[in-house]
Amino acid sequence: MCRYFKLPFNTPFIGLFIMAPDYIEMLEHPDLLGRELRFIEAACSRYPEQVAAQSHPYPIAVIDGTDLEIHFLHYPDAETARVKWRRRVARLDWHNAIVAFHDGDGFTPGLLERFDRLPYPCKVTFVSRPYPQSPSAVYMPEFAGCGRVGPMWKFSDLYFDLPACANGLSH
Repeated sequence: MCRYFKLPFNTPFIGLFIMAPDYIEMLEHPDLLGRELRFIEAACSRYPEQVAAQSHPYPIAVIDGTDLEIHFLHYPDAETARVKWRRRVARLDWHNAIVAFHDGDGFTPGLLERFDRLPYPCKVTFVSRPYPQSPSAVYMPEFAGCGRVGPMWKFSDLYFDLPACANGLSH
């Protein structure tokens, strides 16, 4: 999204992945993002299947004092990941954040309910099957039967008016 709109990366969630339960916990407690990162060996990850599914090794960190994992998939080393994480966390403005979620990486309907209760004014969940009870869920029929959405931003403008959402935020 940032590349598409030629915006600076004012979010730490670039070039990495976080499993859905950990991501929701981070969104519920955003102060956790400012804590130190402790890098771990891949063998110590709580998500060995996801680590094994990747084609190359990459840095994995846990947020200090928690077991919440951040998988820095597109970072060459831990120090690069740490520096970029800190810089981007410092630029994050929760009052002007567009918070996105999707139905992969450990997603459950219960996590969607928790996401819907979050206080962020502009939030969206891209899903591969309808969740009519969810105010944030945006069904993407291109991914029906896949069990999760794929490259969501490729099709998101068909179903979600991102500029309208962003323009509704306090600048």
